[in-house]
Amino acid sequence: MAGSGDNPLAKIGNTVTQSPLFQKSKRALSNTARFSQKLLWSTGKAAWIAGTSFLVFVVPLIIEMDREQQMVDLESQSAGLLGAPPVGLVGMLRGASNAPLLKDLSFYRRHCQEDDHAIQERIEAEALDLRFC
Repeated sequence: MAGSGDNPLAKIGNTVTQSPLFQKSKRALSNTARFSQKLLWSTGKAAWIAGTSFLVFVVPLIIEMDREQQMVDLESQSAGLLGAPPVGLVGMLRGASNAPLLKDLSFYRRHCQEDDHAIQERIEAEALDLRFC
C-alpha cells in the first residue's frame, strides 16, 4: 500500500488549502462570522435596553391614563344617573363667561316650550349651582 503522500486527492486538497485565494477566503469568512456575532450581541443588548425602558417608563403611563379615563367615565355615568349635566358642560360653565349660557339659551329655545325669561332663569340657576360645586 502506498503512503498517504501518494494519494492524489490529498495532494489536491493540500494544494487548494495552501493557495493564497483559499487563505484570503478563509480569513474573510472568519471576519464575517466574528462581525455577525458582535452585531447580534449589540442588537440583543439594545433590544433589552429598549424593552426594559418601555416597561419602566411607558407602561405605568398607559396604566395611569387608563385609570383616569375610567374615573372620567364613572363620574360622567354617575352624573347622568343623578340628573346633573355632563362633565364637559360642568367644566365649561365653571368660571366661564355668559357665552356658553347663550348657547344653551338657543338650544332651549329650539327644544323647549318655555318662554325666554323662564329659560334664562333656569340656565342661570344651573350655572350658579355648578360654580359652587
